[in-house]
Amino acid sequence: MSKRKGMEETDKLTRIAIVNADKCKPKRCRQECKKSCPVVRMGKLCIEVSPISKIASISEELCIGCGICVKDEICELLDLKHIKDREIQALSGGELQRFACAMVCIQDGDIFMFDEPSSYLDVKQRLNAAKTIRSLLHPSKFIIVVEHDLSVLDYLSDFICCLYGVPGAYGVVTMPFSVREGINIFLDGFVPTENLRFRDESLVFKVAESANEEEVKRMNHYTYPAMSKTMGSFQLNVVQGQFSDSEILVLLGENGTGKTTFIRMLAGNLQPDSGSGDLPPFTHQLQTTKNQSQVPRFG
Repeated sequence: MSKRKGMEETDKLTRIAIVNADKCKPKRCRQECKKSCPVVRMGKLCIEVSPISKIASISEELCIGCGICVKDEICELLDLKHIKDREIQALSGGELQRFACAMVCIQDGDIFMFDEPSSYLDVKQRLNAAKTIRSLLHPSKFIIVVEHDLSVLDYLSDFICCLYGVPGAYGVVTMPFSVREGINIFLDGFVPTENLRFRDESLVFKVAESANEEEVKRMNHYTYPAMSKTMGSFQLNVVQGQFSDSEILVLLGENGTGKTTFIRMLAGNLQPDSGSGDLPPFTHQLQTTKNQSQVPRFG
């Protein structure tokens, strides 16, 4: 059979449409799969679903396999639906990272590679990114992920390869280990199968001691005023607060809630809205950093 004839025979075969009941929740979405389906737009009932449906129904005879309905699923998993109308330049660091992950996930490929997908993401979105990557699993596909977050590794991985060496000089990739064994090898700095120690000390998590009252009194306190900042449809309101020398203040919140905007206002790189309090001058030099660029490549 010639290649052309084989392709014609394949095109005549009926597609098999499988809807995942665990992921398809018509009562919780806006039926984007039906609205974006090109066959439905032509007036044919390729996808039948309504807000009261238990699950969407796809016509295997009418489905053309465009994959657009699957792409909407990726947008839902990565929480990107509410930013579809925004420009790339207006996305926050976490939103831009999720967009880059989505651009890789919607590609039609056999091998998917992700380089630190959890970077710039909060805890919730890191788990969502891991779920999205795992949703790509298929008997004919391979997925390779470079990751540093041990909690994400534990959730995402089936096998782990540890790397060791001297930065800029050489690197060695170990054989694949189970998830638990791979994480323990990395923390211990020792590869039992090779009887090789690649780090002098094991990595141990310790709880820091809090400062006593006398130490706190000797510290310098910096007070920032109540502020607000409006950027397009987003508005940030800051309640007055303070921080001291010799301590680390962590801003914890979801992506796109204004953490970087707040830091930029504290550093004087972004002026708050009129009517906000005046920031006091700092006696020490301020250093801020958040360099992020996304250049997805598809082979």
